[in-house]
Amino acid sequence: MADDDLVQINLKIEMRDANPNELDVEVHRLHRELREASFTTIEARESAPLGTKSMDAITLGALTVALLPKLIPQLIRVLSGWLLNRATQTLKLKLPNGFECELTGSLSASEFKELTEQLLSKRTMAQASGKR
Repeated sequence: MADDDLVQINLKIEMRDANPNELDVEVHRLHRELREASFTTIEARESAPLGTKSMDAITLGALTVALLPKLIPQLIRVLSGWLLNRATQTLKLKLPNGFECELTGSLSASEFKELTEQLLSKRTMAQASGKR
């Protein structure tokens, strides 16, 4: 398949009360888990600049994963498993077309199915890849 068939999904980790080092550790852990799950097109993005704070003292870290649409269910399984024991963390997914969702904790079977269907919908995929 051509590179233009790949879907880019931006991932942002949000952690309450975390310092930049803790966030960096978590970004590297998620990156390693994605690599171990055979996602090879992963790009680390810069964390929020040091010294910046939001009202809730949430620190941000980001990765971008480029994958074939058929691998989206596997990605959601990996992300859900990664979040399982991270009660203070939220993972935000964003597609280039503006579609966004937020994951916290594990997903039920129905939530997994609904999210996978949303990400795989023809409309979402066409907008994410720039095709009509």
